Amino acid sequence: MKTILSVLLIIFLSNTINAQILSSTNTVKGSVNDAQLLTKAYLTPFVRGVSSAGSNGFISFSNSKNKISFNFSINFVGAITPRDERTYDVNKLGLQEIKASDPNNSIAQTFSGDESTIQLETIETYQALDNDGNLWGQPTLVDKPLATFDSPSGTGIAFVALPYINGGIYAFGTHANFRILPKLHIANNQADVLSIGGDIQHNLKQFIKPLQDFPVEFNVLVGFQKTYFNYYLDVKPDETRYEIKLQNNGPYDNQVLKINTTSIPIQFIISKNYKGFDIYSGIGYNITNSDVSLIGNYPIYKSDPSHTMQILVEDVKNPFAYSQTHNEFRFDIGLQYQIKIFKIFTNYTFAKYSAFNFGVGINY
Repeated sequence: MKTILSVLLIIFLSNTINAQILSSTNTVKGSVNDAQLLTKAYLTPFVRGVSSAGSNGFISFSNSKNKISFNFSINFVGAITPRDERTYDVNKLGLQEIKASDPNNSIAQTFSGDESTIQLETIETYQALDNDGNLWGQPTLVDKPLATFDSPSGTGIAFVALPYINGGIYAFGTHANFRILPKLHIANNQADVLSIGGDIQHNLKQFIKPLQDFPVEFNVLVGFQKTYFNYYLDVKPDETRYEIKLQNNGPYDNQVLKINTTSIPIQFIISKNYKGFDIYSGIGYNITNSDVSLIGNYPIYKSDPSHTMQILVEDVKNPFAYSQTHNEFRFDIGLQYQIKIFKIFTNYTFAKYSAFNFGVGINY
């Protein structure tokens, strides 16, 4: 099963395991505070996409004639990044130590943007030789940025998708489901992912007798999903630059970018069964939170106060951590079809981060 999920993860999550995320923290060499702002701007669609995916795909129905039934399924949930969050303006982030090399070209791509980049550079400079020299052909000293960076490019794919394994039980009008994406090592062990969650869905007709007169079913659902991403980084000083001076720096073998998201969907669902089809719609609210942290030892470039044409390197541990909350209302429409014990289902969620879901399973 893990092998199958690994293949599915590569197919549906290939845009999240590429070099862009692994390189998105390189600006930490220029400034810890600015690196946090740039990383947050770049990763926001990914983090919110994972949170939105974790809030969707829970709704299920049992058409078994047994009072107690069991279900098993595999489903895929994708969250779509809105257009206004596919780029960001570097000039509007409040950066203090890093800037766009060209102030007129400051629009960078987020994770969900296209594959273009812009150049960034440190405001702090160091003195370097200008080999073009002066009027007499002699080398002169000029001020150059401590470091230049290309902003990470987008993936060119404006959604994040995750596969899940689901299992549960239905009894006395209540569904209790468990959902998991087992821990998988991806991108040649440069990253891993784990997601665990579940939900309770209850038919209100069991307790509210006036609702029994209606020809439709009324359900409430509360879910929970916790997702963990770890990206293993390799941010080191550029030892090919002769001006960089190392003094007992490192090691840099413990670097991890951690992205943890928590998703809690609350939904009210109205459904109607007709000849094996469950047609439903619902309203609800997503409560999501994410924590992003850069863990490990990282090099920071500093100019040499003695002006000896050198760049000093200072090490900093665990440079930054931040949290984001993204709560939103949602409206769902969906369909499930069951023939004998087999079922197929799909769902679409309208929200700031709209989502789609489809899957197959058995119910007996």
